[in-house]
Amino acid sequence: MSRDDFDKIVTLAGAGPSEGSGLSVAVALEPIVPAIGDRLKNSNAKDTAEYLRLLRGAASHVVSLWEDPAVDAPAFGEVEQFVKTIES
Repeated sequence: MSRDDFDKIVTLAGAGPSEGSGLSVAVALEPIVPAIGDRLKNSNAKDTAEYLRLLRGAASHVVSLWEDPAVDAPAFGEVEQFVKTIES
């Protein structure tokens, strides 16, 4: 995943679902992280809002550690674990 991908996740997760449905956010996130899109499509409004809050926080943390946007990934092992966690 690129820095732009993480920036998009932060933006989309921060926008939150409209009218209690995560479908619009799920569709927007699906090309970047398909498993998250699927999870949001199958979650109720309360779970969706909480998941998006946590996702935004985690993705924001990754972006804050990404010193050079031109580099493929920050030089730490947490990013790989983060990606595996959000995709499961």
